[in-house]
Amino acid sequence: MYDFSKIRISRASTKELIVENNTNYPMIDKGAHGAVFQISEDKCTKIYLDKTNCDLESTAYKKAQDSSIVPRLYEVGENYIVMEY
Repeated sequence: MYDFSKIRISRASTKELIVENNTNYPMIDKGAHGAVFQISEDKCTKIYLDKTNCDLESTAYKKAQDSSIVPRLYEVGENYIVMEY
């Protein structure tokens, strides 16, 4: 299990996310619902602004794990997923 408590995702009055990354994990990208960080050579994590989007996306990943084009899902937390990079 990873500790992502030093990564904070928030939203100001604008639509753009605010990402505070107090880790050594480089940010790969950010979007409307969260930000993605590389945590090892072959794994990344997406940290979500809210639990609802995390639940929806992790459910979709779980249902598609047999597909060769969907990244392997390793872990699901309260507001994050760890997946193949």
